[in-house]
Amino acid sequence: MKRTILVIVISFIAFFNAVSQEDIIKVTDVHPLYCLDRYGRYNYECIDRVRMTFSNSDWAYIQNVTFILTLSVQGDSGSTIVYKVKHTINLEMYPEETRPFDLPLLNPISVTDSGWDLEKESNFRWSVVIDQINK
Repeated sequence: MKRTILVIVISFIAFFNAVSQEDIIKVTDVHPLYCLDRYGRYNYECIDRVRMTFSNSDWAYIQNVTFILTLSVQGDSGSTIVYKVKHTINLEMYPEETRPFDLPLLNPISVTDSGWDLEKESNFRWSVVIDQINK
């Protein structure tokens, strides 16, 4: 009897530890946003933030998340990373909640210097690697 209970407890712990960080927080729809000048007009030569959609797939409240955001441009000669930075943000998300979030970039990206063609979103690539989740 004790052995059966021990096996059940170990199986339960192993099941919940097997859930990856990316299964708890999902990031979709990452879109670059143009810089604004002091008059509130768009500067189409600059990107200073991205809009990301976060989904809490866990049963627990999530306070903040740390992740590495990588933005790259796909060109004729391959892919070029134009931004790769670790961020920690306060999400304060309830279970099963989905919400957009505007993330300011630590360093604005020059559209012309990076080779980004924002008319063709096909050359824009992104990846998010979840590092830590605080509940």
